[in-house]
Amino acid sequence: MIDSHCHLDDGQFDKDRELVIERAKAAGVKLIIDPATSFTSNEKILAISEKFKNYVFPCAGLDPINCLKQEKMSQLEKYLDKCIAIGEIGLDYYWSKEKELQLLNFARLIGIAKERDKPIIVHARDAMKDTLDMLEKKHVEKAVLHCFSGDDKEMKRAIDLGYYISFATNICYRNSKSLIKDISLSNLVVETDSPYLHPTRAGRNEPMNVRFALETIAKEKQLSFEEIEKITEKNTRKAFGL
Repeated sequence: MIDSHCHLDDGQFDKDRELVIERAKAAGVKLIIDPATSFTSNEKILAISEKFKNYVFPCAGLDPINCLKQEKMSQLEKYLDKCIAIGEIGLDYYWSKEKELQLLNFARLIGIAKERDKPIIVHARDAMKDTLDMLEKKHVEKAVLHCFSGDDKEMKRAIDLGYYISFATNICYRNSKSLIKDISLSNLVVETDSPYLHPTRAGRNEPMNVRFALETIAKEKQLSFEEIEKITEKNTRKAFGL
């Protein structure tokens, strides 16, 4: 098992981060990918990844809302050599209607990723069409659509563009049967988005809970847990060059 998107840098883990990682290892999670959302989290993630080397892998990013608050994206440059991807970046029309500035910021960050030949982790909330339009316009080749919330048509478009679709542990309760049924196994990865999206909607989520996303997918696909585990692990390693 691999948790392809987890915010171990979140303050909710400050008191027991090491125990959370130990529980993940004990549960069979082989590695964790930790995308940044702000300049502060970039710093914190690098420190965590240094402490848990070859287990927690850092990504340099600025989420769409933090992009509106902080303009000096060039500051990301100092993190890039130690990071496996750029993310999370993207568009969020739920929390902000400043679409023009979000699109500009997204384009700039895609440019940084392309210059460094890094895959990107995409945040798209209430903005899937604009997100896919931008990715296609900028000829992005390597992307993971984190916590996918689009419909079947948008998923097919993303797959046709060659992107990975990440299902989070919220698929345990959201109505995602048609998406799971139609997803190409070669484009599938899984995540927890910890500490958010607990599989029962209650409490703090942890990387060890990625198992529940895999179980849900295996059941809907009528495949064994081991098959889905193997496929998603292979896809994640390929997506991030691990």
